[in-house]
Amino acid sequence: MKSVKSASILLCLSLWATSGTFGKVVAGDKGAPAKAATGKQTATCGSSTTLAPGQSVTITSENYPNAYTKPQDCTWKFAGESLDSTLTITCSDFRINGCAFSTVDISFGDYSSRYCGEVVGLKETSDSNAMTVVFQAGDRGKAMQGFTCTVTASDPSDPPTPPPQTKAAPCQCGVVNRLARIVGGTETGINEYPWQVALTSSRTGTRPFCGGSLISADWVLTASHCVTGTKPRSLKVVVGDHNWSTTTETASVAYGVKRIIMHPQFNGNTLDYDAALIQLSSVIAFPSDNRIAPICLPTPGLLYENVTATVTGWGTLTSGGSQPYVLYEVDVPTMSNAVCSQSYVNQITDRMICAGVSGKDSCQGDSGGPMVTDSQSGTHKEQIGIVSWGNGCALPNYPGVYSRVSEFVTWIKSNTLGSTDVCLPPP
Repeated sequence: MKSVKSASILLCLSLWATSGTFGKVVAGDKGAPAKAATGKQTATCGSSTTLAPGQSVTITSENYPNAYTKPQDCTWKFAGESLDSTLTITCSDFRINGCAFSTVDISFGDYSSRYCGEVVGLKETSDSNAMTVVFQAGDRGKAMQGFTCTVTASDPSDPPTPPPQTKAAPCQCGVVNRLARIVGGTETGINEYPWQVALTSSRTGTRPFCGGSLISADWVLTASHCVTGTKPRSLKVVVGDHNWSTTTETASVAYGVKRIIMHPQFNGNTLDYDAALIQLSSVIAFPSDNRIAPICLPTPGLLYENVTATVTGWGTLTSGGSQPYVLYEVDVPTMSNAVCSQSYVNQITDRMICAGVSGKDSCQGDSGGPMVTDSQSGTHKEQIGIVSWGNGCALPNYPGVYSRVSEFVTWIKSNTLGSTDVCLPPP
């Protein structure tokens, strides 16, 4: 039986949607190409709009600023009149339902990003002269106010705006703290893995339902199935914790969530592309003692087969067992996908990596947490996996299945570039 490794299994809900014409001012017949007139106007659902350099067009959800009706399935397509143009979408107001019920996908070229919930300061700029925006809302969940966004074509004669420069913060990624290590045990030392975070409900307390890992001062990497249907305001991210039942052992901090980005190709049935990003409500000032620090990303293209990796989390110690208060670790061997496919026939994709032997595995409640291994230089740790799913826990011939982080590095960087300073590995 395929099971996600979270304390409560989160189901990916299908969106039942129908097409319909909505919007305010028609910019051409539905589905037909339209050229924007001088000035700013509103494009209807289903329209294709061509923008001259410097021109803008606005898109809104149905009935905005009043609540939209459900279900919805709407696509807008935009193209720059010049092949050298780029397109920028800016949303001054964005309030839709949680990811399981309502989503907005923005795509151009090979890039795609999904937005849901309440998003402040949404802005995306294409690397080409084409952009597609898709709004879907199922017939479940409460309809919200919706959104209003403006798409603007650049003037190709203007010099391009340089991308934000990422600079190194006074910290290092991937460095473990070994001073308090418990020899021969499975409990970690306090803050031994300083990138480990706990995902908790902002309403029901401090018990972690999933894990995650710091990858920068304001971004967390986790599994999409952990945040399906989750609104940013209902989630807390706890950093620097060890024993979640007490507040005196560590100086842990619970952060609010500004934004959740699920991978746009996540499949809740197969758990393919099971990766998500969480942006914290404020930026972490990393302490000099390294008790809170990010993990390093892996090298794209490397398979990390037949290496020893470490998985950490607050998940149950046996399938269906009790959840510990303290953070635990387990060392597991990785394997090739060909070997793993002997256990999971036709279920393992290139976005997955398997690890584990009988008696050693991640389990319920560990979902979203990191699997790390030594870098090729041996100076630091790199995250190569995200706890995703498996047949039970630690069963013979059924290894744990993890999202392969090396397949997501480009997607991660494209969504987090320039957001804040980053930490570099030790020399």
